[in-house]
Amino acid sequence: RPARRQLADSVRAACRRARRAPDRRCARLRADRAGPGPAVCGDDRHPPLEPAGERDHRRAETRAGVLAGSAQVEPRKSYDIDSLTDVALRVFAERGYDGASMDDVARAAGITKASIYHHVSGKEALLERGLGRALDALFAILDEPAAREGRAIERLRHIVERVAEVTLRLLPELTVLFRIHGASKSEREAVERRRSFDRYVTEIIVQAQREGDVRRDLDARLAARLIFGMSNSVVEWYRAGSLTREAIAHAVVSLAFEGMTPR
Repeated sequence: RPARRQLADSVRAACRRARRAPDRRCARLRADRAGPGPAVCGDDRHPPLEPAGERDHRRAETRAGVLAGSAQVEPRKSYDIDSLTDVALRVFAERGYDGASMDDVARAAGITKASIYHHVSGKEALLERGLGRALDALFAILDEPAAREGRAIERLRHIVERVAEVTLRLLPELTVLFRIHGASKSEREAVERRRSFDRYVTEIIVQAQREGDVRRDLDARLAARLIFGMSNSVVEWYRAGSLTREAIAHAVVSLAFEGMTPR
């Protein structure tokens, strides 16, 4: 009986080994297995055998793909300082500058934080570049011929319309600009530049009042704030495709000047 038990145990162990073992290829290879091409056994049920070199190369490629996280590794995106600023501004506009982190920017860009620090010193540097874009675009309007020549009311009309257009064209940049609070050095400098812009427009309104084209009972500084408050509000509700930039700019001008001009 002990001999029978030992035999049964041996059979069960052999069965377990057979179940765990990988699928074996038939050893009955054709006589031409040494020739070119994969080795093939005489049993049609078995697929061709890969040559050892090709099999090892394939396994190495598979292991490399797994280690990289995917068998087909996508090349990393390439960014420069301008494209990184684009990504950062979208993140700042969505989450708020104070609520956004460099991790958020890196995640949105699909790169590591170290890659970002290769281009900029930190989050405030990205903010500074974005605010510079916004303010440079606004002040460029004041240098346009239509903003410098002619009656004050026409210059004002051109500036208001162009501010609305620029706001829609540079929506992330202007969104960030209109929401900053002056907490950092870059924010304080941007706030001061924006106030300088508003003062310039206020002076044009005063000149238009002197020329009789704007109601004298209006406070010029308040009028400038209300006009740009209406124009700036588009960053809160505008969605691409809902209205054209031209239609929004025209509506801002119409509403603003119908209330300012004498009847």
